[in-house]
Amino acid sequence: HLQRRGARASCLARSPHLSPPLHLVYETTMDGGGAINFWQLNVLVHDIIRRLLQEVFKRAWKAKNPKRPWNDLDKGASGRMFLQREADANNRALDSEKAKDQGKKSAFSSFKVEDYYHKMIEKGDTTKWDVTLLCKVLEWSNQKFLDPRPVDLTRDDIANARKIRNDHLGHTCSTEVDASVVARASELANKMAIAVRPLDPEIVVSSLLEDKTQRLGQAIGVVTELANGAAALLSQASTPTRSPP
Repeated sequence: HLQRRGARASCLARSPHLSPPLHLVYETTMDGGGAINFWQLNVLVHDIIRRLLQEVFKRAWKAKNPKRPWNDLDKGASGRMFLQREADANNRALDSEKAKDQGKKSAFSSFKVEDYYHKMIEKGDTTKWDVTLLCKVLEWSNQKFLDPRPVDLTRDDIANARKIRNDHLGHTCSTEVDASVVARASELANKMAIAVRPLDPEIVVSSLLEDKTQRLGQAIGVVTELANGAAALLSQASTPTRSPP
């Protein structure tokens, strides 16, 4: 169904470290229509880019804490360690002469939704962290996870992921997206996938977008049938009936 609408996808990045080669990320190469593009962008950002950001964070954490790699299943020990080190780093920043002179505070400590994110971090399960939290941690934590860079990604790359999510998914009044936005997200996802390889095949699999696209096509078919049925019923209800002679 979606193929007929032009929503064709192809794989770009392949990992040479995996045998057989693993297709990492799909790229939309044709415009499938604004609503389909919106859905594909959701998959790219919330399924694929989010998982890649999760891997970037774990590598950054390991670079800073080589003896204590992050563990999502350690009952919050990693999360509590993060918060303690963040507090220590924040105190050091506030105690510095430069911070005193300029009145700077940690951008991380001034989150508007601090309580929510504090609880998410404290639990220590990055599989439950959303794109916003992952980007903020990487960009603004006083632990400076991107200095030095743990992978071949820049601060601008992380900011772009957050901006795409905010501009086109988080703070939008429309459920339609231009194909160029999907292409930008796909390009960024491929760059991230290449940066974190070799990676666990479960992080990003080639069937992810394909499977969800197929399910969407089936859902569209069901909705279309329901809409057609409802239209027929409305049409019958609005047709004047003749009184019997």
